[in-house]
Amino acid sequence: MSLPSQIDKIELIDEGLANDLAAYGKRYRERTLKIAIWFVILGSITGGLLSSLIPIKLFVTLILGNLLVGWAYCHYLTIMLEKQFQTRNFNRLSSNLDRAILWSSVFYPITFFELSSCYLLQIKLLLTQGRCVELEALARMAWASHQNEAISVGVPKNSLLANALACSYLGQRRDRQAVSILENMLRVEKRKEIIRVLSVNLALCHIRLKEFDNATKVLEKHEKSLDKSPDMVQARLDLIQACINTQKEKYDLATEQIKQALVEGKNAKETIEFMAQCQAVLGRIRFGQGRVEEGELHFKTAVDMIRTNANPDFLTLAQILEEHAECMEKSGRNDESEALKAESHHCESLYLERELSKIDSIRSRIAQKNPTLMLTHIINKS
Repeated sequence: MSLPSQIDKIELIDEGLANDLAAYGKRYRERTLKIAIWFVILGSITGGLLSSLIPIKLFVTLILGNLLVGWAYCHYLTIMLEKQFQTRNFNRLSSNLDRAILWSSVFYPITFFELSSCYLLQIKLLLTQGRCVELEALARMAWASHQNEAISVGVPKNSLLANALACSYLGQRRDRQAVSILENMLRVEKRKEIIRVLSVNLALCHIRLKEFDNATKVLEKHEKSLDKSPDMVQARLDLIQACINTQKEKYDLATEQIKQALVEGKNAKETIEFMAQCQAVLGRIRFGQGRVEEGELHFKTAVDMIRTNANPDFLTLAQILEEHAECMEKSGRNDESEALKAESHHCESLYLERELSKIDSIRSRIAQKNPTLMLTHIINKS
């Protein structure tokens, strides 16, 4: 699983931009607090005037009615976004996310679950499209805002923010940095559901670094937390185990595990991109078994699945094409291997072109005097 040469160790968000993002996140928090204070003051004045003009029972009924309508609207928006994600209508999803996050924030905390779902969808959208530089930018701004400090070095105190930052590194092939964050969080995290996510992502990092023994140790250490995991987590566990056993040339066992991952992924309504990764592992298994034609079919299926995305994850495409090229080279089909490598390098170029353009847009937005109304405006409107 070698890494494309153009991408390895590239950090598109350098130290200077990281500091600028942190400073922007702190400014955003300060502005948000001012808005919240004025909102409370004006709300108190308006509420006091209304309560003096109308009966108290009617006043309370109006307040509760507005809260109920607000919750219902936010719930409707969340359901709509979920459907857009499932149907892969990513352009509409991206344009509607800010509105849903804004209104869910206004009616927080009664919209806690709706707001959490919106943030999760934002992260899933960025990961699905391979927009991990934007995810890193968003995580860094949220980190500074959450801790009210222009900080850009170390690990976020919030586990979910730390995991989002680690995932952004994973998506950029900066696996060592992701390992550092995840190991730090696992030392202090006590919640079983969070430990599951962190340990699975840490094991994936080790798989990508070809540290298969370390991946096994992570899973063994957190075996109790990983027991009886939901399908979404279990699918990744089976994918990891399949990679480990493929490396050990235990191809029959690896086949069973990757097929189980596909079933669990389908049950959990996993993304096409995850299913494509499973197909790529099946491709490696079949090549290892000498079943070259089947291996080719699985690799081509993986590539076709990712390309169904209008804004595909070019870096994952490059990785799968590179793996296919390696398998073809080992089978003595050098001409086809070189063609696949060229296609892989083209995908890397497309990735860099897109991300560098986004970096320019982000720099321009955070340089503005007043912060945007929502942090997600930086990426969804850039």
